[in-house]
Amino acid sequence: MKGFILIALCLFIFSLPLLAQDEGVLAHYGTLKIGGVMQSTFTYEMDTTLDAQTYFALKRSRLLFWGTIVTDQIKYFIQTEGLASPYILDTKLIFDGFIPQTSVAIGRFCPAFTHYMPRSTAKLDLINYPLIVQNYAMWKQCGAQTTTKTDYIDFNLGVFNGYGSSRTSDNNDAKDALVATTIKAAEFIKFIGYGWFGNMLMADETDLASNRFGGGAIVNYPLNEQMSVTVKGEYVMGTNGMGEGIDDLKSAGFYGHVGFNVNPQIELLGRYENFDPDADTDYDAMTWITGGANYRLDGEHAKISANYIMKQSEVAAGVDDVMDDQFIMQFQLFF
Repeated sequence: MKGFILIALCLFIFSLPLLAQDEGVLAHYGTLKIGGVMQSTFTYEMDTTLDAQTYFALKRSRLLFWGTIVTDQIKYFIQTEGLASPYILDTKLIFDGFIPQTSVAIGRFCPAFTHYMPRSTAKLDLINYPLIVQNYAMWKQCGAQTTTKTDYIDFNLGVFNGYGSSRTSDNNDAKDALVATTIKAAEFIKFIGYGWFGNMLMADETDLASNRFGGGAIVNYPLNEQMSVTVKGEYVMGTNGMGEGIDDLKSAGFYGHVGFNVNPQIELLGRYENFDPDADTDYDAMTWITGGANYRLDGEHAKISANYIMKQSEVAAGVDDVMDDQFIMQFQLFF
């Protein structure tokens, strides 16, 4: 009898995420739904100087909680990460509809900077973020952001504690500002633009500008009921103040992406990207060319991905390039 009760209890616990998708679970007050993202990878490094050329890794292990309080106009979202510190990634309160066509988010979350930063990590097309996101992202920020949506244009305004990334507190009075817009040119194409007006606190207690500007286009074109093509690209440039009498540090990067859905299960992808961390310095830019495929067992909820990343770095004449290409497989569950 005890064994039967234990089995029943385990089945109930493991069925909670499935129930959470549609019906939610019992909450003390308001509504509660539970989700999660689990991603495991296998990587083969082409760099023969590394101690481990093949290895398994747990990339993400996240639980998500969201729901409403009082009415649908007051919402919340919480995301946790079991692999790294801090454990709480997002804690966001959302006030929706108090201002016409506008929601206001307050808390800690990813600002609407670039096409990729606000997206769920379970909905990335390739395994890695583009280089421009890896190098420019401010990741989780404490602050407030408005999102206004209309038929033809969406825009965001935000105020945040600012760089460094993923902080839960602030160390200066200066705040960073975000402006972002999306123009819906047609049903299958949209243009995006954004600017981040930031400040960095230096050791001598001076604030130096840390700004990023960029934009791009996203095309999702259906060929028929089974097949579709996705084409997108972004260009971002950044400027960091270096102090009195020193020229600003200027950087830039871009990517171009193509995806082809052969059918609802199989997607073929390619991305070409470049990032130059210092426009005034030679031999420091990097170029990544990624080819990959996604096999969806159940949409994004159960997916297997394979990526080959060819990494190229600018090197001076007579200097050998380093072979550091990667092959990565990722296994994803998203509920």
